[in-house]
Formats: sequence, C-alpha cells, structure tokens
Amino acid sequence: VFRVREGLHRCSLGFEAMATRNCLPWTTVCRTVGAGYRAGHASDFGGCTVNPHVRWLVSTVGPAVKVGKSGRSQASIFDEELRRCSDAAAVLAVGRSTSLPFGVEDVRAFLDRLATLKKVPRVGGDLHFFVKKVSASLSQEGPGAAHFAMVRFGDLRCRQGLMAAWPLVQPHLDQLSPEDLSDAIWAASSIPKPPPEVVRDLGRAASLLAPRLRELPADELPQRLYRCLYGLARLSGPSHCQDFRRRAEKMLEEVLQSRGPCPWLPSQLVRLLWSLGRLGCKEAKIFDALEPRLRDVISEFSDRELEALYGILTDLHFFDQWHLIHDVERAMEARHESKPGDPNKAPRKSQFRRKWTRANPMTHSAAPRSASRRRFCTWTVTAASMQSWPGFVPE
Repeated sequence: VFRVREGLHRCSLGFEAMATRNCLPWTTVCRTVGAGYRAGHASDFGGCTVNPHVRWLVSTVGPAVKVGKSGRSQASIFDEELRRCSDAAAVLAVGRSTSLPFGVEDVRAFLDRLATLKKVPRVGGDLHFFVKKVSASLSQEGPGAAHFAMVRFGDLRCRQGLMAAWPLVQPHLDQLSPEDLSDAIWAASSIPKPPPEVVRDLGRAASLLAPRLRELPADELPQRLYRCLYGLARLSGPSHCQDFRRRAEKMLEEVLQSRGPCPWLPSQLVRLLWSLGRLGCKEAKIFDALEPRLRDVISEFSDRELEALYGILTDLHFFDQWHLIHDVERAMEARHESKPGDPNKAPRKSQFRRKWTRANPMTHSAAPRSASRRRFCTWTVTAASMQSWPGFVPE
C-alpha cells in the first residue's frame, strides 16, 4: 500500500479510525489519496470525495507526498502487494484487480517484479488486461519509459507486451543512444513471428547504430555486438543492415585477436559464427580469427552445439578451416562411442508436427536465406574428400 512519510506517519492512527468509522478500508483511502493526488485530480477521487473526512484527508495528506522531478511519486502504490506475489500469474492478477491507472513507477514496479519471478503466462485475460494498462500509461510518457518496458518485455519473451511497446519506441529511434539502440534490436528480435514492418524497422535501427558502434562502452562491446548480430540473424537479416554487418565484423576481429580470455561463452561462439554466415559474411579474416577460439573450447560444447557447429562449417563450405572440421568430427565420434543408443527405444513411427520456430543454429541453415535450398544439410565430410582440399596434410 501507499505509505506517506511525514505528516501521515504522525497521524496514521487518527486517520485509520476515521476511515473505519466511515466504512472505508484504510488501504482504499491510502491508494485513492496517492493515485488521485499523483494524477493531479485532487477534487475528484472516483466518488470518494462525497465523504467529508476523505476530502479533508486528501487536502491534508496530498501536499505531504514526496514527489520526484517529474511530479510523480518515486514509490509505487503496489510495492508491498507485489512483494507478496509468489509467481508471475499472481502479479498479473494484482494488475487486473485494481481500477487505478498505472503511473510510470507502477509500470516499473510490475515489470521488475515479473523479471524477478520469470515464466510469464503467454496468454490469458490477466495478461491482456495488464498489457492494455501498461500501453495506456506509456502512451502518456516519453520514449524512455516505452524503451524500458520494451526491453523488459523482451527479457520476458512476452509478444503482446513487445507489440504494444515497439510502436511507441519506433518513431524515436534516431533519438536513442547507441546502448539503447542495441537493446532495442535485441528486444524486438525476440518477437515470435515478427510482422514485416518490425523487421524493416529493425534494419533501420541497425543502420542508425552502425556509424556509432565505436561509442559503445568498451567493457560491454563484445556482448552488445553479439546480441545485435544474433538478433538480426534470427530475423533472416534485414536487407539494409549490411553496413552494420561490415562495421561489426571489423570490431569483432579486433576483439578476437586481442589477448586475454574469450569474452563469449562457447554457446555464444557457435551462435556468432552462425550469425555471420546467416547475414552473408564472406570475409576470411573474421573466420580465421574465430577458429582458434572455437578449437580451444571444443570439449565444452554440448552434443547439439557440436552438431550445429559441424553443420555451419559444412553449409558455408569453410574448407580452409579443415582443422576445425576435423576436430569437431572426432569429438562427435568420441561422444557417440561413449554414449551408445538405447536398444529398447523403438524408432518414431510418425514425424513431428511442423510448427514455426525462431531461427537458431540448431534448426536453421547458416547459409544466407537466398542461397539456401534446403533446411538441413545432408552433406558429409569424408577422409577421401578431405584429401582433395588445398593445404590438407594428413596427421
């Protein structure tokens, strides 16, 4: 509930008795006062002003509310109630149970709590009502609040929230900082089945970010480059993001050739290689710089990551990286021998039902979409074919 710090703290007992005598719950009075005064409508609080004691409470307590520079209270009136929620469904139920409009601090409180609890329901009346209230609140705020909500919804993989926040951010892309642009690309790329206009807008965001890549913080640069490249590759690469790809390649090469530990996890290295191929990269230097980093962590890849890495290298015909292909093939054979199949497991009689999946290294070819004829590569590397490669020296 909303807590007033100064005058209300000294007189809370008297106010509570007054509210009880007039058949109004104390929490209702506090929420009404807080929300009404914050919205600037001290003369009309949803019908509660018919009670003279509540009207006097509003005029006395309202000026004591601590407000920030924007004229809104810094704490949300739902803070205490949100802390008691044990899962995301309960948080959405709290949002639907109130008829009060959300302020920007309420939106932040709800989204922060959802980000802590995770596993937000993908459908349902509570989610639809919550997104509708958040959208109504963001439409009255600046692009900063909409950008924050979009990034949070992206982390939560909430399509409804992303589709509500993106139209509020898109007109202001040219006003965002490089960090905010990279976050916007990453968040919007997580929209399942993105509409064509969103893909087109993401290409514009990438073109705006391209000349400002050097402005990104040095300590955050590797992860932000990875997120942008992987996010654009998941959307099959918007047609006008090639300038961004070329600039990002040069910066990636500098990071990969620098001394010290690799700034990316093994799984991120696989996705990075897949993203470069998906976006149409053909520069041998960047793949030569990636090869030693990949060979150093072959033992740390999962079985699916090894298969994906092998498929990427063969799809893109990286014959110059035959050392890496050979190491990956040997690692796959060693794991296959150490994990024999279950003799009691019968083969599946019917195929899995085909459904939409977001592009990723495990299911989609790394070759650019226009050049990819088949979804999966059936091409295999044999010892005989390796001997025909230029520069091959058998061990």
